[in-house]
Amino acid sequence: MLREFIAEDLDRFHSLTWQPEIHSYLPGWNVSKDTRKEWLLQYEIPETKRFLQAVKQKEDVGELRLRLGIF
Repeated sequence: MLREFIAEDLDRFHSLTWQPEIHSYLPGWNVSKDTRKEWLLQYEIPETKRFLQAVKQKEDVGELRLRLGIF
């Protein structure tokens, strides 16, 4: 199931990004939990909401990104 990230996903998402299989392909993703929290709450979640709002209003998404978790 795909869904938007929520604040409660922070711990699991942070743990996932520290797995060698992840950060060997995505360098820079293994950041501190405080940094991950800031990125998740200040950038990733709000940008997904803006993306979905643009799609709903049939507007160009431009540089916005849709970020979803697989559950």
